[in-house]
Amino acid sequence: MAIKNNTFYNGNPHLKKAGVTVKLTKKQISEYIKCSNDIIYFAKTYCKIHTLDQGVQKFVMRKYQERIINKYNANRFNILLASRQTGKTTTTMTYILHYAIFNSDKYIGILANKGDVSKKILRGIKLMYESLPHFLQCGVEIWNKTDVEFGNGSRILSSATSSDSAVGNAYNLLYLDEFSKVDNASEFYSSTYPVISSGKTSKLIISSTPNGMELFYKLWTEATQGNNTFNPIRVDYWENEGYDDDWKAETIKNIGLLKFRREYGNEFFGSSNTLIEGSKIENLTHIQPLLLNDNYTIYEKPIAGHNYVACVDVSEGVGLDYSVINIMDITSSPYTQVALYRNNLISPILLSQVVNNFALEYNEALTIIETNTIGAEVARSLYYDYEYENMIITVSKGGKVKISSGFCSNIQYGLKMTKSSKKVGCANLKILIENEILIIKDENTISELQTFSINNKDSYSAEKGKNDDIVMTLVSFGWLTNEEYFKDMYNNNTRAELIKSNNIEDDLPPVGFYNDPTVGYN
Repeated sequence: MAIKNNTFYNGNPHLKKAGVTVKLTKKQISEYIKCSNDIIYFAKTYCKIHTLDQGVQKFVMRKYQERIINKYNANRFNILLASRQTGKTTTTMTYILHYAIFNSDKYIGILANKGDVSKKILRGIKLMYESLPHFLQCGVEIWNKTDVEFGNGSRILSSATSSDSAVGNAYNLLYLDEFSKVDNASEFYSSTYPVISSGKTSKLIISSTPNGMELFYKLWTEATQGNNTFNPIRVDYWENEGYDDDWKAETIKNIGLLKFRREYGNEFFGSSNTLIEGSKIENLTHIQPLLLNDNYTIYEKPIAGHNYVACVDVSEGVGLDYSVINIMDITSSPYTQVALYRNNLISPILLSQVVNNFALEYNEALTIIETNTIGAEVARSLYYDYEYENMIITVSKGGKVKISSGFCSNIQYGLKMTKSSKKVGCANLKILIENEILIIKDENTISELQTFSINNKDSYSAEKGKNDDIVMTLVSFGWLTNEEYFKDMYNNNTRAELIKSNNIEDDLPPVGFYNDPTVGYN
């Protein structure tokens, strides 16, 4: 089949112009139909890719790449966790190209953590298309670095991820590459997902290697547990032939074990400098709360006779850091996180009332307020204005902060987080979580633990751009568990067994949440 020069797009002999018609042979018609119906055959027979060692070569698909393609075909929502250098992006490029040329009027988006990355993916798709014989091509209308449109009306656009990169575009297929590396992934995802979910046949593909325990980790974990509708696809390094024991040993020697486990072992870790060891953080699993609104997250209702601790961290209420009330059930070991209040707009003046109401609801919980800066005012207001007495009172002795009975001078209502008390709190928190003595149930808490790392002042804090307000309530709790007062008062508690044997829970009245001056609900 010969095509005249004036039928090429911009004079490129590898690209047929849109609108050009050619007469096909019976064999070509047969091949076209076969390629349309069988993407694996299409990829193996006609697609070419650029390889590092041999340049442009025919695409030799591996078994796991065929598995990926088949999963893409069978499911609307796919999430792919793949080891480095397994060809996950190349496989997805093939799927996108086939989808575009064998379907009319499809709008396809390629979004990556950087614009250059998405352009590179589109460049690979363009190379595949140029390698196709003209009888498989549907003609070109637009052919530039970020935008390709074919004669059948299908269009492929590439862009960097941002909160508005998908807004306004009715995508039939959206591919999010290396999603674990996307900045502000939650904001981007919340604005992008409605674009896909609004259709009945539109498809979403998310792929990545592990990079900490952010949104990609959450979506992947929920998919493997059946808690969302994503189809999980996993590809391990050993599925790639040539990655044998000698290769593994050499790679570990050159890049280190931790990086190997992340880049090739598909293991999720927080920062290597997090307070809680990475593999322990990976095992933390959030659960669905009983009640959830803008400020309250309730995992367990108060149980009569149980002992609770309410740990409070105070912010200025100007939309930046959060004021947090974190409630733990300490009736027996392991201790359990049961409820959380989190609000970055409430003023400190109003917070003391919320603390009072929340702590009273949980059986007059023992309350500990961090008093650095404005927290001292909240603690004093709680004690004097609301006459809440079951709170930690401290005194400084020899540079250390200790719990006081209150019958001495220089007492402080709450806990001033000094370098010493923070060090004790962090050390004990590490022991509590890593030994499963404290059970964490909350998603935001786990997220903060993933980025609570050593800083340049040889202390622990949130990584840049992250929050640690919930974690700091846990640090206060860690400090409290080290105090003799706590050990004497709660370690030999028999009330939990009495409650259990007498079935008191059966007679508990319904719980009302809560008299919060910033939220109106029953």
